[in-house]
Amino acid sequence: MEKKYTFNETVREAIALSLIQLMKTKPFLQISISEIAKVAGVSRSSIYRNFDSKEQILIGYIHNLYNDYFLTEDVLHYFPEQKDMQKFLLPRFQFIKQNKDFFTVLHKNNLLYYIFEQMEPELILLLNGQDSTQSPYYLSMFAGSYAAIISRWIDNDFRESEDEMVKIFSSYPL
Repeated sequence: MEKKYTFNETVREAIALSLIQLMKTKPFLQISISEIAKVAGVSRSSIYRNFDSKEQILIGYIHNLYNDYFLTEDVLHYFPEQKDMQKFLLPRFQFIKQNKDFFTVLHKNNLLYYIFEQMEPELILLLNGQDSTQSPYYLSMFAGSYAAIISRWIDNDFRESEDEMVKIFSSYPL
């Protein structure tokens, strides 16, 4: 079944895809809102009406990707309380590989850490034994480790399978 978008969702998607397109040839920090608007075919006010920052554009885009991927019937639904790392991590590595062009652009622009810090709090809680009182420094260390592992996988041109990545990731004590 094809997803139907509202006009505003279509505008938000065009803005995000334009930013990603620009990031393929230009560093993230050098991309202006005006450039994004021009490529997206929208006004600057349309961008500011929908987003507070370029970072928020990326966060919104990846939230939509995650929701579309993890809410489909064919993706294993898993709840962290079960504490099965294999079942929890495998769909995440599959998701990253399926969206490797996007993650490669994030990596090229040194944004993986930022994205994982924003997107994977449930992964951090799982590895902390559901301890949400864990030090924010520890949580940052974990997000950085996760980003570093994905960065290496990208640098290796995704040579390892998703199953191999789960084994690699699970083999390190955190």
